[in-house]
Amino acid sequence: NIDEKESFFINSCDVFSIFNLKKYNNLLKKSDIIVFASKKSFIDLPEKSYSWLEVDKGRLKNIYIKNKPKNGLKILTGNFYFKNKKIFLKCYENMKNKKKEMFIDDLIYEAHKLKFKISVINDDIYINLGTPNLLKNFKFWKNIFN
Repeated sequence: NIDEKESFFINSCDVFSIFNLKKYNNLLKKSDIIVFASKKSFIDLPEKSYSWLEVDKGRLKNIYIKNKPKNGLKILTGNFYFKNKKIFLKCYENMKNKKKEMFIDDLIYEAHKLKFKISVINDDIYINLGTPNLLKNFKFWKNIFN
């Protein structure tokens, strides 16, 4: 159980990232939500596998949920920081009655509509393990370099 004012971090189960901790700590002070992004994508995934971010000066300008790739945008990599439970629940309440599968990405879309301060940080390293082939490739290269 998370306290109303306690911050928390959500990470997708099929990815991991390495990011600049100093930048992250600086963003904590001025953000309600932090989302993580990358320019990297994977050609062997279906074209609607990603949500795409339009970013302006480190802030979320727009989000396109599980959409076709768009030039010049970054992919949402599945890492999310919420300043507190109250923000998360406010976003959830706005969308819980929609008749579709819900992604954390959808909560970010709602947060953007609600005008929460959403910062975007770029992953230094982004590893997607979302398909058997991606996992196999990761294991191969891990074994080569170990």
